[in-house]
Amino acid sequence: MSPGPLLSTLELHCRRHAAMLVWYRALTGAEVEFRDELQCWLRSADGWRLLLLDTQWDERPREVAGVAGLAFEYSSLAALAAVWKSLAARAIRVERAVRNGVATSLVYRDPDGNPVTLRYVLPVTERPRTTSGPLGEEFDPADLLDDLA
Repeated sequence: MSPGPLLSTLELHCRRHAAMLVWYRALTGAEVEFRDELQCWLRSADGWRLLLLDTQWDERPREVAGVAGLAFEYSSLAALAAVWKSLAARAIRVERAVRNGVATSLVYRDPDGNPVTLRYVLPVTERPRTTSGPLGEEFDPADLLDDLA
């Protein structure tokens, strides 16, 4: 069986285009690949793109259905902690932090109010037999992550 397709680009309609550009560059470290008055293409070091489209140029109303949020996964809890600390230094604050036994997740809001989750998922061999439920339990990131960053 051949591997499936890889995600190439995620497109976001932005009401606060300039603020979204700054926010997502701080979050992802992506570089501007292309920019004009309508759009900005951010390209990550891994090669995927985030396309930010300025809705002021779009005469159509925003659709109700669409992307519910973005999630970025980190390779270790220490890597997640380092990003948390870096974002906190830029005054980008966690809205909600939750652990469910399988994943440790930090939920932020981008400048347009979209939820963006940063998470570390335990390897299958390290997962507990039971979890605290799909929604998990909230925690204070400083209690768990401060010593790791």
